Amino acid sequence: MPINPNIKKILLEIKNVRIKNGITPEELESNLFLGKGWISALEEGEINPPFDLMLSVIDFLNVDLKTIISKIKFDDAQSLNRLITAQQDGNNIKCLFRYGKSEAEYIIKNSSVEIFDELLSAFRRKINESKTAKTNAVIDTFFKAIELFPHINPSDIWYFIIPRIFQDAYNHPVTDINTDFGQSWKRTGGWALEKIFVEYYKIGLAKHNILIDIFQEKNKTDLLDKMRLSYKVQPNKADVLLVNTKNGKYDCFGVVHIKASFAERRSSDQSFSTALMQKQFFSPFMTMDCKATPSKHPINKGELGDVYDAAKDKRSNKRKEFEEEGYFSACFSFNLNTKPTPHSQKATARIFAMKFSSLNDEFIRMTVRERDRFYGE
Repeated sequence: MPINPNIKKILLEIKNVRIKNGITPEELESNLFLGKGWISALEEGEINPPFDLMLSVIDFLNVDLKTIISKIKFDDAQSLNRLITAQQDGNNIKCLFRYGKSEAEYIIKNSSVEIFDELLSAFRRKINESKTAKTNAVIDTFFKAIELFPHINPSDIWYFIIPRIFQDAYNHPVTDINTDFGQSWKRTGGWALEKIFVEYYKIGLAKHNILIDIFQEKNKTDLLDKMRLSYKVQPNKADVLLVNTKNGKYDCFGVVHIKASFAERRSSDQSFSTALMQKQFFSPFMTMDCKATPSKHPINKGELGDVYDAAKDKRSNKRKEFEEEGYFSACFSFNLNTKPTPHSQKATARIFAMKFSSLNDEFIRMTVRERDRFYGE
């Protein structure tokens, strides 16, 4: 969380008093029974300072808070410390947030702070509705972001913006004050991402008599048992099922494997997918392919890397898992920085770069083809 500039001035004055008293950071840590690095992190603004720690340091330095504050010329009143804020920059807005040790900026072109505030308001309205509001708030906020910022990378919205809105405690009711929002995001984000893809594709696939959904365990088990796979899969490992409803049928002909990034474990998905494809079922992999290096201007380049070059093959192992090994039927990445498999390249399974803009995209077309192929139509 970026530190309020006025608080930074207080921390600097505390540092000046410590130096004036000839006390090293290590001595202060020893006397206050702190672990290594706390004082330097506090003084350099690497952490948002716990108030009790600030008071303990001030008390040990034998100076009161009033004296510290009296020496500071404060800026105009600053807003609350938020995990992500927006500033107008001409016709664009800069989204400001802490990324690793960097104070990062993400530019949204041709937009305004007022539009960004609409996004925050949408989240806060939804989060108060019910016990399942966290997941629903993430889903609604993501689709709202797609609506407000249709020109930016969907993966950037998911990676840079949505988790920071979610993990900002001020966006939640005060009754959730003791929640670990970082841990909560890991659970909620996974569920929400599955539902985002289901909600987006449900109408488009229904036109072709295909149901895409997250089923209750009993229904999911029944559908999977009818597939007679050689691989024993736990129902919770089957993320999203594709069911043929054409001509009165109600059979699962595919499973969509959904991951926000390739950092998530995929070994069980690969084994499950292999078993599906051995029986000619459809087994696509869907991802946001989120990956960036912390910096002032982070680029969400993803993990699939370069495409095949006959002169020198520099493809990543993750790309080869699709194009060479064929662990899945195809890969659909909603990171526009993902390089799709070239049309001229022969590949066991292809990689596609996707966006939320068409209900007749490659995923829908391939799903319909695979359903028809499976049923001999």
